[in-house]
Amino acid sequence: MRGFLWPALRCAMPAAIAIGAVAASTRAAPKDAVEHGRELFRIYCSSCHGAAGRGDGPVAPELGTRPPDLTVLSRDNGGVFPQERIRSKIDGRNDLASHDRRGMPIWGLAFQELGTDVAQDREVDVRLDWLVEFLRSIQTPAASVDGEPD
Repeated sequence: MRGFLWPALRCAMPAAIAIGAVAASTRAAPKDAVEHGRELFRIYCSSCHGAAGRGDGPVAPELGTRPPDLTVLSRDNGGVFPQERIRSKIDGRNDLASHDRRGMPIWGLAFQELGTDVAQDREVDVRLDWLVEFLRSIQTPAASVDGEPD
């Protein structure tokens, strides 16, 4: 049995531990949102988006489409951070009709604790909020016409 299940359990265990640790900290103070988001990003997102969020993670070359540079979301949206659009994209639960074209996991489902029937919308919302706050924190300053930061 160990030979058959051990590789799967060994891979699943860190994710289960991470979800449990995040679940235990859903009551964190808002000032910690960026740090909690940074940790979630490191665990779930950096393999594709890279440690700095620039789309250069270690698995990015293997993907059909390069992950976007997440540090320029505000710049590419006229200087305004597109909070709701980004939150919805990460969540993905409302994008099920196009999941075969989605290009990234449906994290709103992945952020739920395994093995429970209890509604976890609040906990998932908190995790999504943390990730959004982290992404807001890594936005590069917009450049003015002369190339200097505004």
